[in-house]
Parts: sequence; structure tokens; C-alpha cells
Amino acid sequence: MEKQFFRFLNVGLLRSLIIITAVVLSLIGNIADPNTYHRDAATVITSIVSPSLVVMLLFTFMLDIFMSVVYHSDSSTEERSRYKRIIFIDIVCVIMMVCFWSDFISKLFL
Repeated sequence: MEKQFFRFLNVGLLRSLIIITAVVLSLIGNIADPNTYHRDAATVITSIVSPSLVVMLLFTFMLDIFMSVVYHSDSSTEERSRYKRIIFIDIVCVIMMVCFWSDFISKLFL
């Protein structure tokens, strides 16, 4: 099952894991609280660890988009369609994370 999913996306194992991490962090974005409480582990993860991981992943996705554009321009026709799919998936993940975390960011800065 896992191998079929990775073959369907054809983006590689590492990118697939980063995409899964982005989806999980996006779901956490709805319950994240910008006030840092040290009550329990779940609160620490949602209010301290997750926002820092989101920032790191946003930079990672932007770098991956840039590198995919570079590789796209210097590849064969088969690889170009693969890199187009990678670029599209990365852009969707960036938009998804920004949308889900926009409430957290607005509460943090306003």
C-alpha cells in the first residue's frame, strides 16, 4: 500500500514524508494557541514546537520549489512532468500551511 502511494505521487520518499508532515502540521494549526503555556506536552507541542516547525517547513518548501524549477529547466520531457507535479504539490502545501496558520499568526502579531 505504501509503495503504491509513493509511486502514485512519484515524488520520492523524503518529499512524501515532508508532505505528510505539512498536512499534520496544518491540522494542528487550527488548535494552536499563541499563548505559551507549559501545562502539558500537548500544549507545548501545539504552541511552541509546531509553529517553529511550520516556519522551517515553509523555507524547505520554498527551497524545494526553487530547486525543482532549476531541475525542470534542464531535464527531459518525462522528468519535466514530474518536476511540474512536485512544484504544484509544494505550492499547494505552502498555501495550505499559510491558510491554516493565518489565525495563529494574526493572534500572535495583533
